[in-house]
Amino acid sequence: MLLCSDWHVGKHTSTFDSAVARARVDQLGHRVAKLTSIERSDHPVRECHALLAGDMVDGTNIFPGHAFEVDSAAFAQVFAAAAMLERLLRHLLATFDTVQVWTQTGNHGRLGKRGEYPRTDNLDMLVYKIVEDRMSDKRLTWHQRTNWYSIVAAGNYRTMLVHGDQIRSFGGNTPAFGIIRKCNAWASGVVEPFVDVSMGHFHQDLVLPLANGRGKAYVNPSIESDSDYAKEFVAATGTPGQRLNFVDPEKGRVTSPRIVWLDDV
Repeated sequence: MLLCSDWHVGKHTSTFDSAVARARVDQLGHRVAKLTSIERSDHPVRECHALLAGDMVDGTNIFPGHAFEVDSAAFAQVFAAAAMLERLLRHLLATFDTVQVWTQTGNHGRLGKRGEYPRTDNLDMLVYKIVEDRMSDKRLTWHQRTNWYSIVAAGNYRTMLVHGDQIRSFGGNTPAFGIIRKCNAWASGVVEPFVDVSMGHFHQDLVLPLANGRGKAYVNPSIESDSDYAKEFVAATGTPGQRLNFVDPEKGRVTSPRIVWLDDV
């Protein structure tokens, strides 16, 4: 289970821009292959599920002055992110027998303010559709979703995929209690049964146990670095990376949770 989120292609900081994003995504593919080879020394790993949780582009109108903190407009961001995603999926196809892609949209891809346009009017959706139309490999399966969540299935394993902006933060803090409360509520029968929850949005490597004693909420880091917004408003920063969980599809649980760190790229 490769959780990809918060690429923020187009964002510009002192150490991050579209070129750095491209290098980090390319390195992500190489490191996934290396970590998979380590796992294969003990057991077969034939299939990869690529969980695309949104905010693949940075957008230009999320907050006042946003247009001055990007290196490209939304049009260019979409095609740059699509090219990065296509290269990553081709790398995964070279590593695994089959690849399944699951999609969700993020708040940075949203057009206008929340509720102003349909959920599908989202730049992340454009990125996913461009790549889906470009790739015709029969070993690649797409699960495009227009709902606010997906239940990702791999054998007996189930993880609920959301972007994470369904959970509100106060004062810019990462709402660990809010995440646990919402995930436990979802697990009570609000949606279809699942084991874990996979999300992005908060740009932190965070694992929180659910009340059933078995499931966990896995929060993904971002590949961006040196965000002035995070430093000033959230008073925090994160190390670039993406989450890679190896699961046992028969026992239905994560057996090897990992972070693919990308801060040296």
